[in-house]
Amino acid sequence: MTTCFRHRQLLAILLSCGIFLASGLYAHLGSATIMAPPVHQTDDELFQAAANALEESSPELAIRNLELLLDRGKVGVNASYNLASAYLRRASTEGAQPGDLGRAVAALEQGHLLDPSETEMQRLAERARVTILRERSQLGRSPVQIEPSLGHALTSLLEENSWVHLALAGALALTFGLVGMIWSRASTARLSGAIASAMGALCLIAGTAGALNAREFRLGTEVAVVITVDARVLDEQGRSSDVGQGALRQSSIPEGSRVYIQERIGNLTRVLWGSDETWLHANALRILKRP
Repeated sequence: MTTCFRHRQLLAILLSCGIFLASGLYAHLGSATIMAPPVHQTDDELFQAAANALEESSPELAIRNLELLLDRGKVGVNASYNLASAYLRRASTEGAQPGDLGRAVAALEQGHLLDPSETEMQRLAERARVTILRERSQLGRSPVQIEPSLGHALTSLLEENSWVHLALAGALALTFGLVGMIWSRASTARLSGAIASAMGALCLIAGTAGALNAREFRLGTEVAVVITVDARVLDEQGRSSDVGQGALRQSSIPEGSRVYIQERIGNLTRVLWGSDETWLHANALRILKRP
């Protein structure tokens, strides 16, 4: 990092002196040096280099190191948080790139997906989405954000294992309630058994349905986030299309939106956005890794 800092000082001196040719050559060589991925570094070295770059306010270098970690399949909560921080910092500078906020949302969503207890990452993702929608509104683009379908929203209230536990608790309550109703002679015990049976049956049905739906959704879809400014809506032939109902119908999906991939065919992906199905280009999405 000391060498890079000295190089930047030298470049500033050359530019101030008006030595155009020398400064252009330096910029070319310096860019090639920075852009070259440090493939010889270990995962820990890459992570530490990215952390150092963030401390030195070099989000570009941090992004390159952390993206290389992702390319190696190394996904973790800390790396996701640092990657989101790097994209958010770059988005607030003159070097901001289209899609920076969407990539930050994707990194935050990834961290929260790996560890649901990281509620701060989820909160930051929502704040980034609000920023995206505000910027879209200022540019005259549609600021619409589609919520998940009712069925998926209900299923998402609990994790898959929690639905299973609810079903098991319901089965136990139903069993003990039926035993109390059949074998007890006291009216109060029979009434208690009837109530326990009814509540147990409801929990058993709800838990079983929730567990089955959660399992089907987990195995049948992939979680992804839109990382382009506007993901063009397509049909199955790759032609421009639209999605939504009535006044909410639009021809693109906003940056930072969460979608669920149902099918991949070549460069096209069939996704679920809210309650609507549509097709998007694969390069408009970042697929998140489930734990």
